[in-house]
Amino acid sequence: MQAMSPQFEFTLKGCNVRSAVQLQIDYSAGLTGPAAALQYWKRDSAGHWFAYQNMQISGNRVTLTLTDGGPGDADGVENGEIVDPGVVVQVAAAVTPVPVPVSSLWSLGLLGALIAGLSVFGTRRRLT
Repeated sequence: MQAMSPQFEFTLKGCNVRSAVQLQIDYSAGLTGPAAALQYWKRDSAGHWFAYQNMQISGNRVTLTLTDGGPGDADGVENGEIVDPGVVVQVAAAVTPVPVPVSSLWSLGLLGALIAGLSVFGTRRRLT
């Protein structure tokens, strides 16, 4: 993961409890990278960072939909105030595992024995 912007922190006061608020953050430079790899990470009421799902990123604009006391509110309390530290990050692409072709179970067993033998003989030391 790599931060694509500086951390942004704000407090919205006078929010209606249980009513969603939409907030737009415009950065001076575009947030580059594949759109699927860009995420907005926030801190929850326990102080842990998580990928916030109720957002959109387009060009240099991040649009957040937040609810007082909800998962997007870092203080976690319905008090008419939304506290929001967050940052845009680019997540590395997931690696897709590729199966190793084996023509038979005998070949797989032989390969396992060869690896085990190399690891045993490769770690032996000569005592003098």
